[in-house]
Amino acid sequence: MHFPDHVDHYIREFAAGMGLVIGPAPKTSYTFTLQHSGIFTLTRAREAAATVASLTFSPSSRREDELPDLVLAFAETEWADGRLLHPAMSRGKVVLAVRIGDHAVSAAALDNCLHRLVELARTIG
Repeated sequence: MHFPDHVDHYIREFAAGMGLVIGPAPKTSYTFTLQHSGIFTLTRAREAAATVASLTFSPSSRREDELPDLVLAFAETEWADGRLLHPAMSRGKVVLAVRIGDHAVSAAALDNCLHRLVELARTIG
């Protein structure tokens, strides 16, 4: 399932603001590798009119045995706009994900989401 035209437009606008050019073909996901923060991915949700924004990163400053409790402490943290944070861990990496309804997507909303995820990632380590 591809992104609706208006969502695809805002993703492209967001990418352009980061100095990235995306090819013309419609996609079901976009991946941005960030130099110091990890991998930011925008994926079309299958079951809802929404986009899943996620940041995958390797924590650097925490002991491995501390991570599960710290990551799970963020489970279902509610953002100011009512979205819930969904954290996960796999093979030494942490994934922080949030769903954004199609009605709420804009280039500014994607930028704010990325910055918020990066802040949370820094909190985790």
